[in-house]
Amino acid sequence: MAAHIWLLGFGSLVLMLLGSLHLLFTFHGRRLHPRDPELVARLKREHLVITRESSMWNAWLGFNASHSVGLVFLPGTYLLLATSQPKVIEAAPWLLLPLLAATVSYVVLAHRYWFKVPQLGAWLALLA
Repeated sequence: MAAHIWLLGFGSLVLMLLGSLHLLFTFHGRRLHPRDPELVARLKREHLVITRESSMWNAWLGFNASHSVGLVFLPGTYLLLATSQPKVIEAAPWLLLPLLAATVSYVVLAHRYWFKVPQLGAWLALLA
């Protein structure tokens, strides 16, 4: 397998690892909770302006979970493609554009809104 296919696989694995950890932290432990327990209680009572069907807390959990799913399945698809059909990628490198766009987006979002670990992971995935 060509080196660029290995790098695609490595970058995909980095994103998948970050997404898996994020999903785990979303539903287990307090790593993605506010430090103030009263804020959690308040978020559970507050509703979104758009609807009363969900609380801010449920929206927070859902947004985090859906973000994690995207970080697992999009690069997972490319990892599967790279390992099972590398010639497809070599014949049509434009197929990598959605993954590239997503990874660049993660770099920008990590720099603007997140903290060092996701920033480093996003850069590592992009540079691979």
